[in-house]
Amino acid sequence: MAIETNETPRDALQSGGLTRRNLLALVGIGGSLIALKGTLSGCSSDTSGQEAAPQLDCQRLAAAMATPFRDLDPTTSPLVSTFAIVDLVYEPLYRVDPFPPRELTPVLATELPREINPTTYRIHLREGTTFHDGSPLTADDVVFTLDRIRNPETNSPYLTSFTVIDAVTAVSDTEIELTLKHPTTLLAERLALIWVLSRNATSNSPDALKLEPIGTGPYRVQSAVSEQSISLESFSDYQGDRRLGFVELEISVVPDDNARVSGLRTGQFSVIENAPANTYETLSNLDGISIEAVPSSLATYLMFHTAQPPFDDPRVRRAVLYAIDRDSITQIAFAGHAEPAWSHMTSPQIAGAVETSTVYSYDVDRASELLAEAGLGGGITIDMLINNDETLTQQAPIIQENLRQVGITANVIPGDIQAQAQRAIDGNYHMWLTSADAGAFAGDAEWGLRWLYGGAFVPRQARWENAGLIEMLDIALAAPDLDTRNQALAEAQHLLQTEAPLIPVHFVDKVTAWDSALDGYQPLPKSGFGLDTVNC
Repeated sequence: MAIETNETPRDALQSGGLTRRNLLALVGIGGSLIALKGTLSGCSSDTSGQEAAPQLDCQRLAAAMATPFRDLDPTTSPLVSTFAIVDLVYEPLYRVDPFPPRELTPVLATELPREINPTTYRIHLREGTTFHDGSPLTADDVVFTLDRIRNPETNSPYLTSFTVIDAVTAVSDTEIELTLKHPTTLLAERLALIWVLSRNATSNSPDALKLEPIGTGPYRVQSAVSEQSISLESFSDYQGDRRLGFVELEISVVPDDNARVSGLRTGQFSVIENAPANTYETLSNLDGISIEAVPSSLATYLMFHTAQPPFDDPRVRRAVLYAIDRDSITQIAFAGHAEPAWSHMTSPQIAGAVETSTVYSYDVDRASELLAEAGLGGGITIDMLINNDETLTQQAPIIQENLRQVGITANVIPGDIQAQAQRAIDGNYHMWLTSADAGAFAGDAEWGLRWLYGGAFVPRQARWENAGLIEMLDIALAAPDLDTRNQALAEAQHLLQTEAPLIPVHFVDKVTAWDSALDGYQPLPKSGFGLDTVNC
């Protein structure tokens, strides 16, 4: 559908007439909103003409996730999609509630770590727990899992979170002892990253860490195809507190937004995650469909290659951040279901997040001043990677136009996230628009900052390391009290906001749509499916 106007969208951007109509034309989605009519096939009318109550089939539930999983190894995978499945197959020592105030509760542990002395703790395990293969869970399995993560040869992205642990031993079949290198107030929070593996299953079959996992969770894997689908069945000997009533779960990977929505409409899927934000209003008005946007810790980020011009100069990185019109992106790419990350390095949903003194408001003059200070007056050409995600690709023409106004030409290179990550590792880029959700794994800023900036991501892909940052995070980890921890975290966030190797652009609402027959369904603020509260 053509949009008639006497002024071109590009002219409107240049003159400041930045309207939703102009932006829709610029990004080419003016006529691409999905036309949705009718209701879910499972919600029909009876013979009297009155609408029948939705019927819920508790035998089988089909769901669609937006991002692929490669394998199901919770000790090495950095993908939130993997952990959406891991959450159903494995159990952690502790679970962080995904909803504020994000409280921590024991799962396989029966208590919070019991202090023997400031550097020695013991944890008693839930008794009577069995793995999917019938073998009993013992303390040795917990030791095996922790040692696997702590072994540098495993190449676990969670290794840096456990450097505080000096040794872990099995005191008995149901109790472990942890010896720390120094005291910390975050031990239980770090142990929430542990999804316990079976030593025997893992040692006997390499597939146990790929697509045939053996856990203690409420579901066991029937079959799985990497990056495509997984079939789960309820585990009859599950001993935990979760009550998921469905006998079978079928989870399909459907990256295409339109295909997920179509599958929901036709009854192919009962739940879809990452429902397109621009379909929110239409879907919310359909009988038989529920949709909700939940604030989350998911963020879109700009990463800079800091080891080559022009982004080896932090002033140029900051110039780009001032040049981007985040309000317009909020309305176009997210249909209002996101918040610009003006001055936060981590989501306000996360404990320890602070508002920094540097505020990257939309300020073209300030961006031009910084470029001039860096000796760059224009004529800059860069390669910008963008993941194949509709909410990211819709931002491309807006960001390109924003940067053009300050003399930067951005060549957009789209691709799937794995290909983009390899380009970043190889150094074949200048700037990368991507997304990440550190809050999906743990509930505090120390973990999120260390995972992104002190682990394998920013040092390897942005070529940026800072010993002062690691020192601040170490102080936060070893802090004897909350005030000391928060002060160190605040200093770390101020440093990162100024240096800007990787900066959040938006904090994104998690939009989930589901069949209204799922009475009690609770959409999650992270990847996954909130089935625990469904009345089944």
